Amino acid sequence: MAHPLEQKIGQVRKRARLLLALYAAGWTLSAVALTALVLALLDYVFRFQDRGIRLMCSGAVVAVAVWTLYRFWYQAFWCSRLSDVQVAQRIERRFPSLGDRLASTIQFLKQPEVDPQAGSAALRRAVVIQTESELAQLDVTDAIEPRPTQQAVAVACVVLLVAGLFVAAAPGNARIALARLARPLGDDAWPRYYRVEFLAPPTQVAAGQDFEAELIRDAEHRLPDDVRIHYRYKTPEGYEEESESMKWLNGALVARKESVNRPFWYRAEGGDDNSMKWIRLNVLEAPRLEALSLELHPPEYSGLPVEESQNSIRALRGTKVALSATTNKKLKAARLLQTDAEPIDLVIGEDGYTVSLGTDAGEPFVIDKSGQYWVELADEEGLSGGADERWEIRAIADGEPTVTVEEPSTNIYVTPGGEVAVRIAVKDDLAIRDVALHYKRSDRTDVEDFAVELFQRDKPPPRYDAPGLLVSGKLGESRVEEYRWQLAELRLEPSAQLTFWATAGDYLPQTGKSTPRQITIITPAELEERLAQRQSLVFAELGRVLKMQQDARGQTKALEIQLDEVGRVAKNDVDHAQGAELNQRQVTRTLTSETEGIPAQIADYLAELRSNRVDSPDVERKMTAILDEIERLQSQNLGTIESDLTRFIKAAQTKLADAASESAGAQAGEELKSAMASVGANQDHVVSSLEQLLGDLSRWDNYRRFARDIGQLERDQQEIARRTKELAAETLGRELKQLDEQQQADLKKLGSEQIDLSRRLEKIEQQMSQMSNSLAETDPLAASTLADGLHQARQRAISGQMREASGQVERNQLGQATQQQARVAKDLEEMMSILSNRREQELARLVEKLREAEDELSGIRKQQAGLRKKMRDAEQIADEAERKRQLERLTRQQKQLEDQAARLARRLQRLQAEQASGSMSSAAGKMAGAGQSGEQGDAGSAQQQAGAAEKDLEEAQQQLAERRRQAEQDLAREQLARLEDSLKSLHERQQKLIQETQRLENLRVEAGRLSRAQLGTLGDVARGQQGLESETTQLADKLMLSEVIHLALDGAATRMSEAAELLDDRQTGAKAQGAQEAARQRLAQLMTAFKKDQRPGAGQKQGGGGSGGGGGGGGPDGNLVLAQLKLLKLMQQDLNGRYRDAVAAREDDPRGAGRTISEIAQEQGKLAELVLKLSEPAVENPEDTPEKLPDVREDETSLDDALLESLELDDIPLGEGAAGGESPPEVPAPEPALTPAREEPN
Repeated sequence: MAHPLEQKIGQVRKRARLLLALYAAGWTLSAVALTALVLALLDYVFRFQDRGIRLMCSGAVVAVAVWTLYRFWYQAFWCSRLSDVQVAQRIERRFPSLGDRLASTIQFLKQPEVDPQAGSAALRRAVVIQTESELAQLDVTDAIEPRPTQQAVAVACVVLLVAGLFVAAAPGNARIALARLARPLGDDAWPRYYRVEFLAPPTQVAAGQDFEAELIRDAEHRLPDDVRIHYRYKTPEGYEEESESMKWLNGALVARKESVNRPFWYRAEGGDDNSMKWIRLNVLEAPRLEALSLELHPPEYSGLPVEESQNSIRALRGTKVALSATTNKKLKAARLLQTDAEPIDLVIGEDGYTVSLGTDAGEPFVIDKSGQYWVELADEEGLSGGADERWEIRAIADGEPTVTVEEPSTNIYVTPGGEVAVRIAVKDDLAIRDVALHYKRSDRTDVEDFAVELFQRDKPPPRYDAPGLLVSGKLGESRVEEYRWQLAELRLEPSAQLTFWATAGDYLPQTGKSTPRQITIITPAELEERLAQRQSLVFAELGRVLKMQQDARGQTKALEIQLDEVGRVAKNDVDHAQGAELNQRQVTRTLTSETEGIPAQIADYLAELRSNRVDSPDVERKMTAILDEIERLQSQNLGTIESDLTRFIKAAQTKLADAASESAGAQAGEELKSAMASVGANQDHVVSSLEQLLGDLSRWDNYRRFARDIGQLERDQQEIARRTKELAAETLGRELKQLDEQQQADLKKLGSEQIDLSRRLEKIEQQMSQMSNSLAETDPLAASTLADGLHQARQRAISGQMREASGQVERNQLGQATQQQARVAKDLEEMMSILSNRREQELARLVEKLREAEDELSGIRKQQAGLRKKMRDAEQIADEAERKRQLERLTRQQKQLEDQAARLARRLQRLQAEQASGSMSSAAGKMAGAGQSGEQGDAGSAQQQAGAAEKDLEEAQQQLAERRRQAEQDLAREQLARLEDSLKSLHERQQKLIQETQRLENLRVEAGRLSRAQLGTLGDVARGQQGLESETTQLADKLMLSEVIHLALDGAATRMSEAAELLDDRQTGAKAQGAQEAARQRLAQLMTAFKKDQRPGAGQKQGGGGSGGGGGGGGPDGNLVLAQLKLLKLMQQDLNGRYRDAVAAREDDPRGAGRTISEIAQEQGKLAELVLKLSEPAVENPEDTPEKLPDVREDETSLDDALLESLELDDIPLGEGAAGGESPPEVPAPEPALTPAREEPN
């Protein structure tokens, strides 16, 4: 039996062997499993197809297994057997306290007890016993370290766990991977990731058509990025192959081969799929069109005819196409295809060789958009064709009408009573049906928009017979609509806004819309401020241009000095010239550009004046003068400057190019000097002209400033009056001493402000007086305007009224102060009206000044005639010394008269009497010649020159008289233009007075007499009638130049005066009412005579179509004569009626009837005189203005006939009793031979 120590040693040995076996097993499993796992994953990822690679992978697994068996099982386990002594030594190393006793003990136990060589047996037993006792206290199993074994087992477990996870996740793939490793030469294969398969692979194709094959792509058919298609062709030598990559097209892999003419086989490979079999493609003849005919049926609304078309279609959108064709093969199906459209089945003929499609088909061929179309054919063999032959479709859209608001071109600001000239350009591809103006009001949000119809075509659109109009571009219509928009009719308040746009419709129908514009309503004060700002901008821009021109002149002046002093030109001189050229171009562009330059600013300024009906002829004249001066500079100087600068630069560059050294420069020849001298001279002229223009404008602006200052004074006065009324409500009925301190302070402040206004006005009056004196010679009309305004201010004592109102305010007499302030405001308004220099006022002053000039010219003529006579008498003096003295004296008188004539010529030029001014200048020159001849003692020559001067004066007298008559006509027209509103007001007030008189008469008849209150009302009516008579008389006096109208108004005023006297005598009966009614009828006659023509085409709206323009009409002079003739007819009818009434009343009241007939006879005589005057031809000298001679044609009707025919119009209402009865004894009068009114051709 083994010793216990040996038993323990044996236990330790067994444990060590067990751990060693586990260690070897763990690393063997780890290495083999990990190798197999890695190789399986690589095989899974890369899908090894090569059997050699698979064999190498399997060999790698075997090699790792063999290596681990050798390394861990053979070397580490099998070859490492331990003896008891070795185990004991291992234990001793683990437990150092044993020393080497355990190994010795094990050896002692192996020796026989009686072995003589072993030493003492007792000692050995003692050692054994001691060792056993020590070993009993120790756990000898700890002598074996288990950690390496644990690590090996842990690694093996992890590797097996990972492998197990892969197997659990994909058991099929794991099985295939192990099988491929176990059988590297076997047929075990991975499932394919990619699957390459054609979608309906074509097996036949028509000769010449394209081959196209597409791969299936879905969840079961995964495609790699790169797929190659292989083609195999049969050749005499055998087979040849070619391949190419398939291309991605719209998300699909596609192979395409153009124009296939021989059969072939094809297959596709990609990714891990190379299993596709070869597919054969046969090439056959395809069906095709042999003849194609098309017929176009345009939309009905277009009016275009039916016409044939080529294969490429160009037609209006909506056109229907009738198609017919023949084919080369018998068809099974045929379809018409278009780009991005559904196919249309064609009708196949009975023989199968024809196809057609009518316009009445269920699915017709309609041109809707541009693109391509083709006919797809399929024969009985299932072969398709025709898709390779395609034709273009160009669909011409009938676009909506193009609408442009040309005027106003921008957003504008207008006063409530302004007029907006709207100009609308409309263009349509075919025909315009209607045009309208739409607008929205900011103060009428309840209405979406308002519309004004400008054009409406009632008849259907035109029809066309000629083919090809659409292709030739000869279709379309354009027109321009003009509309005078009277904003007063809308009754807009300031700050309101109008947003307007234009629309136009065609016959599709569709509507085009313009870009919206905005009109902002402003007060007259705001308008005046805007106009002043815009005027200042124009002046500032002129000043800026002058500065630029001066800078450009400085550059060219330096070049002139360089050329004169040095005589050479260098490169930097050319650079300076180019800089001057750029500056000069900017000057020209700013001065002449009609889109962004000064002319554009002036055009907008004048348009705003017209839109707001600002009657300011001097402003228009000054702005027009600026434009005229700019135009003159452009034609005479600016163009020459630029061309000369360009010529200088080119010539200088040429000389520098020819020179040996650019730094040394080139010799400046006469060409360069003359070019630069011309530039400088023209620039000097431009600078001088702009300086003079700005100087004149500055003086004129100072003159215009007075109207703005008075307008501001008026607004300030109205503000003080408003505050005075508010304060009066607080202090009403209280004495000054009863007011609190604040109220007394408010009164003093108001009074002080009123005094300040008085001082401002006095200062303005002083400046006006100085300006009037300074302008007396240079601008007599402006001086006259200032003088009239100053006279108004001093006559009404406006400043004194202001001071009086100030005292009343400070004394708390606010009722009286309010009345005084109202009078001051009214006087200031009248003064501002005078200074605003409206056209009527300007024309009145011009007529007055021309009459004064006529008188002065008449005096000069008389003096010149006297001088000529005296010169003739002096020529007869025999005594030479006496004759010389007389000639010297007459020469001095002639020079004085020459100076007077020259001054008058200059004044006539400023009075816009150019022809008379020219004749006066000629006369002055001949007077100077007469004076020189007189100084030389040549009496005969002096007399001849004086006679020639006298003839020039006579001609000037005639021309001045004609200019004065023209100004009088202009004044009359201007007055008549405002007459309608005045007549309407007078007529309405007269009608109210008649109604009130009738009411009082009815009360008198009912009660027998009028009460005190009713008599007071009657007195008010009488005073109202007197006031109306006074206003009518004033209006008649203003219209003295138009004698017919003056006579009519004077007759109305006479009747009013009679009515006023009767009413003042408390008579309200038939006689008073008859006089009132006679006055009303005369006013009604005037209104009827001047009523605007309401026939079609005579309104505010004007339009023009694409095919022609509108006609003409009578000019202003013709309209005036026609109105006077109508008035004469009405007055004659009134006389006829009155005469019949007087004749009928002879028996009852012979004396009264006789007086009436006598009055009628007098009036009849006046009418006859007026007809005679109207029939007199105008005194003119046609030879002076041959360009104004009328174009006489035999086939045209004269204006005389037209005006006389107008007297027979039936639309003029006749007076009562116009039918039947006797006619008064009329004074014979010839039929008027009227002079045709001149007007510019349209």
